[in-house]
Amino acid sequence: MQIIDDLHQFKTSMIRPQLPYVMSYLFEDQKEGLTLFDTGFGTDQAYNELKISLQKLGYQISDLSRVIISHAHPDHIGMVGKIRQDNSDFKLIMSKDEYEWINSRKDRDWQKIGNNWMEQHGLSIEEINASKEDSIWKNIEWPDLSPDLLVVDGDELLIGKWSFQFISTPGHTKGHICLYEKNYKLMLTGDHVLPHISPNVSVDFQGKHLNALVNYINSLKKMLSFDTDIVLPAHEYAFTDLQERVNELLLHHKNRLSEHLAIFNDGSLTAAEVAKKISWNTGSFDDFNLMMKRSAIGETVAHLEYLVTDNALVKINGGHKEVNWQLA
Repeated sequence: MQIIDDLHQFKTSMIRPQLPYVMSYLFEDQKEGLTLFDTGFGTDQAYNELKISLQKLGYQISDLSRVIISHAHPDHIGMVGKIRQDNSDFKLIMSKDEYEWINSRKDRDWQKIGNNWMEQHGLSIEEINASKEDSIWKNIEWPDLSPDLLVVDGDELLIGKWSFQFISTPGHTKGHICLYEKNYKLMLTGDHVLPHISPNVSVDFQGKHLNALVNYINSLKKMLSFDTDIVLPAHEYAFTDLQERVNELLLHHKNRLSEHLAIFNDGSLTAAEVAKKISWNTGSFDDFNLMMKRSAIGETVAHLEYLVTDNALVKINGGHKEVNWQLA
């Protein structure tokens, strides 16, 4: 789909029914070539869909000059390896913070680490073992990124008629970036701002991303200063009023924090106990598969950590044992 002259939106398949596709964006320039923002999943089906989208415009994978990625989740970086097999000359651009974060996570048994982390936050080993596995996620290709250019907040990139500014927006991941195109007032938001759903904001299993929600809210407020005509997210659909959507998300998290806090009385609770009591628009926590439970607990911990920084809760850290929270 054409957004404006020389800018196209591609849709490629996801493996989650809640989010059936990922949206990538192709910028054309006669002199500087093609720039792709985000890639999509690394499945053969999704890659074939990307190639077909390019072919409809008269291009092929070898015509890509550069790929910019918003963050290092598999539905955004998944095709990097496949693109490299067909095109060894394209330049990969990503956030310096994101690359350092994802590089530190290599060669770890994240299934085991994640399960231990959930147990520490109150989910029993019996519940973990009884949960329905979303096994297809274990087989996702995690490519060797080897970026050619690492960017930081405020960096600019001129590509023909396109004038890009990189905006650091941590929260959904530690080094997530948005891309602002100044000449046409376009904001490419990745997973930072979506038109309908609230992006997942979770803490890191390693305990290095505890301020995820603090960072996300600050990153949302940062969006309000940009004069934007068109918002181009990675999921759902393009929209126009960035400020309105940002304010909706800020209000959502304000209400969500109140919901978390209202659950507490005189006793202490684990994150899993809180997650089982609060509402989820995707259903009941007890019916979630293991991946969804991990995501839900991660998001719950992010809200509880925020309430600690706000002096509303106290965290009782049990070391290798259960972590609890109680009213301050």
